[in-house]
Order: sequence, then C-alpha cells, then structure tokens
Amino acid sequence: MYSRLSAKLVSLFLVFSVSLLGYVSMSTWGAPTPTAGKVAISDQVQIKQGADVSYYFADDAYLDKLEVRASYVEINSQFRLSTGISTGQVNITLERYAVSSSMLWTADPGSAGPIVTFTLSGLESGRMYRVYIDGVSSNLLTASGSGVISFTYSGPWSEHQFEIVPQYSVYPDVTAGAIAFLGIVVVLVLLMLLLMMYEKAKKFT
Repeated sequence: MYSRLSAKLVSLFLVFSVSLLGYVSMSTWGAPTPTAGKVAISDQVQIKQGADVSYYFADDAYLDKLEVRASYVEINSQFRLSTGISTGQVNITLERYAVSSSMLWTADPGSAGPIVTFTLSGLESGRMYRVYIDGVSSNLLTASGSGVISFTYSGPWSEHQFEIVPQYSVYPDVTAGAIAFLGIVVVLVLLMLLLMMYEKAKKFT
C-alpha cells in the first residue's frame, strides 16, 4: 500500500511539473494580443536554427505564425529566411520582415572569417530586389520562378545590417531607361509638330 501511494505521489508530481513547465514555456514564448489570431513574441526570445544560427526580434513581434525548422525560420507563412555559415556561429536580429516593402536584419558572427549565405523565400517571382549592406547598395538580384533569392557575404566582419528592398517593377532599370527614351521621343515629336505649324503659318503671311 505504501508503494502504491508513493507511485501516485510521484505521478502527481511529474504531471504538475510538466504542466508548470508548459505554462512557463508558453509565457516565455508568446502572449495573446488584442488582435485575434496573433501572438506577441518577446525580443528576448532566442530562436535556434540548428546549432550555429540564432535569431532574435529587434522588438516585440506580433505574428500570425512563426515556424522554426532545422534549416530556416518562416514568419507569417510568407517570409522564409535561411542562413548558412561556413564556420563558427552567427546571431541574426530581425528588424523588418514585410515582404511587400522590405526585409531588414543585422548579423553578428562574434568571430572573424565566416562565410555567410542568406537565402530568402516567399518573394515575388521575377521581381528584382536590391541588396543593401550597412545602407550601401550592394547588388541587384532577381527572384527565381519560386520566389527565392540568395547571396553570400564573406566579410570583413563585425555586426552588419542587411536590407532587401523590392523594386517597383520586375525590371526597374530597364523600365526607367524606357520611360526616359519615350520622354525624349515625345519631346522631339512635339518640337517637329511646332516647327511644321510654324512653317505653315509663314506661308500664309
């Protein structure tokens, strides 16, 4: 009888401990918000992608969904970021992740020398995206047919800010050149019409 009572007490203790652990975990990870279907994720939460990459939010984030996989994190079932690193570890702080406007994050490897590859998914197929590093334009990438772009940064390393800005059209540079060319053509046509009208007016005078 004593052993049965001990077993029951141990079982109750384990159930209570697991319940308490679950409550603490939920309290740490998120809290309900006034907006239905969203949770608030604290900026103190560390999200691990494997053993080498950690993600944080710059501020408290209000998300519909946060999915953490071994090779990527997915935010709001839309934006997916995968970070590959050649050696060591890297901390990623997510500051802006609205696919329709821009994506902004900082990366700090904590040590010199790693080669880091960023892969972003959930982008608009065929759209061009400009990459900025510490506010300076780096290159222009075109999203693949499945909405993916990827680029690699090898240093020099300290904490760096990376930003991806979608362009206003699929081929922004070509479009800008075409608009400028059409503008010149229109001006030339107008000038020719004015000249013809002037010549006709001279004949009648």
